[in-house]
Amino acid sequence: MKSKQNKKSKMVRRTKKNIKKRFLGEIAIFEIILCIFVIMIHLCSEPLDSFEKGSAISTVFFFVNKIISFAVLGIIFSIGLKMIYNLKTL
Repeated sequence: MKSKQNKKSKMVRRTKKNIKKRFLGEIAIFEIILCIFVIMIHLCSEPLDSFEKGSAISTVFFFVNKIISFAVLGIIFSIGLKMIYNLKTL
């Protein structure tokens, strides 16, 4: 009786080890783009403080900063997506 249970548990362990996780290249490319956007957010924040408020260049930097601010939430989403993917393949 015990030998049958041990064989079954060994079979389950072997099948779990044999599963290869698929590399999610799309998510990696998405994260690279989002990281570039986050760097741009940090680069645009310095000129916002140094330029006169209401000037044309200040307005341009402000809108660029606001347009790409979704990148922070996108990174959080992609990290959560990878965590869920890793839990499903365990």
